[in-house]
Amino acid sequence: MRRLPCRLLAAFWLAVITALPTAVSADQIRPPSPTLQVSGRAAIYHEDLAGARERAVRAALIRGLERYAGLRIEASTLVRKGELIDREVRAHTHGYVRSFEVVKSLRDGGEMVVEVRLTVAEEPVAESFRRLMSSTTTLLLVREANLGRPVEGRILPAMLADPFFTTALVVPPAERLEALASKVPDGFYGQPDPDTVQELGLRWLAGVILVVRADTRKLATGAGSLGYDVDAAVLRPVVAADGDLTVLDGRSGRVLVSRRFEDVRASDAACAERAGREALAALGEQMRDFVVERLSAHIRELGHPLRVIARGNAAAEGGRHLARVLETTRWVERVEPVREQPGEAVLRATCRENPFYVVEELRQTPEIRVVRFDAGRGEVEVR
Repeated sequence: MRRLPCRLLAAFWLAVITALPTAVSADQIRPPSPTLQVSGRAAIYHEDLAGARERAVRAALIRGLERYAGLRIEASTLVRKGELIDREVRAHTHGYVRSFEVVKSLRDGGEMVVEVRLTVAEEPVAESFRRLMSSTTTLLLVREANLGRPVEGRILPAMLADPFFTTALVVPPAERLEALASKVPDGFYGQPDPDTVQELGLRWLAGVILVVRADTRKLATGAGSLGYDVDAAVLRPVVAADGDLTVLDGRSGRVLVSRRFEDVRASDAACAERAGREALAALGEQMRDFVVERLSAHIRELGHPLRVIARGNAAAEGGRHLARVLETTRWVERVEPVREQPGEAVLRATCRENPFYVVEELRQTPEIRVVRFDAGRGEVEVR
């Protein structure tokens, strides 16, 4: 197994950032086969054929990773995370290609051309993407109709109007959400399945996914059994909106909370369609209030645990110093002592973001030496 240099991974992630999704049904958003054949070219300098061949192979591997990753990720979230993505890339400079072989190599004038068959290491790639998934990155998928006919722009704007969605969460632009929602099958809104939720979460790096379905029904018209609003003397068409809202974990696909909304009414002097749009807007406000309350509590409780172990002759003193460093780190919510004994001090930190970024801060602290970091167990050891 060969290790890939930083330049290769930088090019790989640059390609990922520019990749756009082509579809989002459960079958279409799954990644392509991990084994593929690609070509690469490199200029020959000073008749150094071996060096040119190596650079051509590297170029081919980049193309293979680009092709494989293109369907796994959505661009805007990566761009939005900026510096954090760079840190993740620098920390993982190998392991994305499981194996490769050069099936053909030839000289084409001043260039070396190779054909390479490679197998992508799916789990490391998927795990890297998952590490980038903040619990506060959120998708809002909305399917709404008015009197049985499709309508856009009532539920989603009501959600995004709350400051919670612009300060506490990372939410893709509304036009992106609307385009995504139009590609998700209708059946998903009736019963969101965990597999599709996980695929959407991985592609968009979304830790939380909200799925909303809403419609209106006419309760009364001017010619039938009449309904009326506050002024009983003025008979008006009355419309009621009903809807379902489900909040799901983007990593596991499990339901965090769900609620049925019923009989949210609105009326208009003459137009039932207009009354329906008002009812949908009112329903959107109710859903927004519910989501802000419940999702705020979820985010506060969720956190990201990190077990920090300080070892050495002065572990007790080092543990107290480490606690002070962690408390000043922007990624850490709180720090609690777990155990202190000769040669070892153990702390528990609750992180606002992925613990990876906390560990990166520790690595950059001169007096602290990180000797081990186990991302899966959420544990770091320092000296």
